[in-house]
Amino acid sequence: MFKKILIIILIIIVVGCFYYIQPFKSMSTNTANGKIQYNQNCLSCHGKKGLGDGPLAASLSKRPKNINKKFKDIWKPDNRLTRQILLGKPKSGMPAFKGVLSESDAEDIIAYVRTIK
Repeated sequence: MFKKILIIILIIIVVGCFYYIQPFKSMSTNTANGKIQYNQNCLSCHGKKGLGDGPLAASLSKRPKNINKKFKDIWKPDNRLTRQILLGKPKSGMPAFKGVLSESDAEDIIAYVRTIK
């Protein structure tokens, strides 16, 4: 009985890991739209290369994150990044863009940022 429970727990953990860790799996590849959306909605805080050094960054109470590095981190799955763009992260100062950006736009932004050198 114990072995069956252990096997079930291991299967749940493995399946959960495959769901959670989706490295570089952008559902959208429209980087042209991603660049447009990034320039309109993200550049002012995150800067031209996503380093968190945009024109408004110095005036904010919390410095914007280096999304160039964050979006290339394999431990940050795309669905989580998309959710953070759309729902924001109030404690870090990141505003929500739901209603401004579609889920597809957020995915395009992620794909675009990954192309920035």
